[in-house]
Amino acid sequence: MRIKYFNQLLSMKYALFSAIFLSATTVFACTFPEISPDFSKKGWVTLLIGGFAFFCARTVGILVNQIIDHAIDKKNPRTSFRVLPSKKLSFNFVSFVAALASLFFVILCMFLNKECTWLALVSTILMVVYAYAKRVTYLCHWILGLIYYLAILMNFYALSSGPLSLKMFTIVSLWGITAAMIIAANDIIYAIQDLDFDREEKLYSIPACFGKEKAIRIASGCLIISLISYIVMSLLASFTKLGCVLSFFPALVICKTMKNYHGMHKNKANFERCFFRGNIYLALSFFVVMVSLLLS
Repeated sequence: MRIKYFNQLLSMKYALFSAIFLSATTVFACTFPEISPDFSKKGWVTLLIGGFAFFCARTVGILVNQIIDHAIDKKNPRTSFRVLPSKKLSFNFVSFVAALASLFFVILCMFLNKECTWLALVSTILMVVYAYAKRVTYLCHWILGLIYYLAILMNFYALSSGPLSLKMFTIVSLWGITAAMIIAANDIIYAIQDLDFDREEKLYSIPACFGKEKAIRIASGCLIISLISYIVMSLLASFTKLGCVLSFFPALVICKTMKNYHGMHKNKANFERCFFRGNIYLALSFFVVMVSLLLS
C-alpha cells in the first residue's frame, strides 16, 4: 500500500517529458566530435549513473515541493487529496526519502566529474528555493526553468572529459534556454488552475499577479523565446539538411502548444490530459530531430 501512495506522490508519468528531453540532450551531445569519443570510452556506465542521478533529482524536486507546500495543499480543494495533505504517508518518512535522494543525487554526480557535482549542489538548493519562491515572487516559474537549464548543462558535462569550449557552452546554453522557457511556460499555464486560490493565500504566480489572459500571453512569449533560442542553436551547431527540415516539427508543435494554451484552461475536465499530451509531443519532436542528427 505504501508503494502505491509513494508512486502517487512521485507522479512518475509526469517525468516522461523530462526523461525524453534529457534523452534528446544525450543524443544531441553524441553528435559532437569533442564529446562522442569520450562518451564511447565511458559507455553505459555514464548512462547508468546519469539515469539514476536523474531519478534521484526528480524525486528530490517533487518531494521537496510537496513537503514545503503540504500545509497550503491541504487548504486547496484541487490538491487536498494528495498523499501528504491527506496523510497517506507520514511527513517524516517523506522528508527522510527526500534527504536520502538528495544525498544520492550529489554522490552519483561526484562519480561523473567536479562540474556535475557543483551543478548538482546548486540544483538541489534551487529546488528548495523554487518551492519557497512562490511566496515572494512571480519569478518562481523561471527558477524552475533554471533548474532544467542546469540539468542540460550537467548532461553535457557528464559526457565530456573536461570543460566545454566557448562555442560548445554557447550551444548547450541555447539548448538549455529552449528547455527552460518551455518549462516556465508550462508552469505558468498549470498555475492558472489555482488562480483564485493563490490570490486568497497571497501566493505569487503569474496568473495570480497578472490575470489569466496576461498569463497566457506571457507563457506564449516564453515559447517564442524558446523557439528563437532553438533556431539560433541549430545555426550555431550547423545542423544537417535533414536536421533543419525536421526542425519544422518542434516549431509546429510549439505553435500548436501556444494555440492550445488559449483553449486548454476553458475545458477543466480535460486540462491535465491535454497538458500532459502536449508536453510529450513537444519533447518527442525534439528527440526525433536529435536522433536524425546522430544518424545522418
